[in-house]
Amino acid sequence: MKSCIIEGCTKPHEAKGLCQKHYDRSPERLAAQALYRKSASRARVSKQYELSPKGRANSRRYRQSPKRSIVILRYSHSPHGKVKLREYKLAKRYGLTLSELETMRLNQNNSCAICQKPNSECGKKGLFIDHDHATGKVRGLLCQMCNTGLGGFRDNKDSLAKAI
Repeated sequence: MKSCIIEGCTKPHEAKGLCQKHYDRSPERLAAQALYRKSASRARVSKQYELSPKGRANSRRYRQSPKRSIVILRYSHSPHGKVKLREYKLAKRYGLTLSELETMRLNQNNSCAICQKPNSECGKKGLFIDHDHATGKVRGLLCQMCNTGLGGFRDNKDSLAKAI
């Protein structure tokens, strides 16, 4: 039986010509152990996060593979992807198409339906789509101030009348 290749060691070799003691102390073995410890630590933290309520919600929300998520992210940031995403959100939230939104914008002269402030004066976000939360019916386009004001009254006509 072969012995360890380290001078003065007579123990039988286990791997790569080294005995168990010297093999465990070899630089490549120490690096592998450190890497394992790091990944095991990450796994523990990841497991703790998964068990938390926030982690459970996120794991349910994102069940896609990482590659698929990256592809979707890249697509949604491309010019074509931005238009498609906007179309999808308009249809899902309000039942509108881009052409219907543009028609609504032209009918209101590209201004707020309540205060008649032009879109250019409405801030960075422009005009918001106002809709009835109970029925989902779209009422018009509003600036941020008018939209926030209506939202504060929770679309209650009596409360709005009392405020005036």
